[in-house]
Amino acid sequence: MLNNSGIFIILLVVFFGILIFNIYTKVRKKEIHECPKCKSTNVLELGHETKGSRTVIPNGGGSPAGGDVRLQLDLDLELRCKDCGYGFRKKVTRTY
Repeated sequence: MLNNSGIFIILLVVFFGILIFNIYTKVRKKEIHECPKCKSTNVLELGHETKGSRTVIPNGGGSPAGGDVRLQLDLDLELRCKDCGYGFRKKVTRTY
């Protein structure tokens, strides 16, 4: 009996470890922008303007009730390089 409960606890710990790792890596993904003048990646996002939005359903995912619908935003970012001070704009699409 003790052997079966030990295996169950180990499997439970592994499951929650994988779950926490997946959540952590999705949150930690960050866009890397490069300065067009000095090619540095030490860039600060000053602001953004939303140009458009739409809902999308990922290929092969989701449920018939629409449980896996994502929001996609087209943004015009205002960026500034921390190294050379150059300010520039960049168009990006972000999915939430």
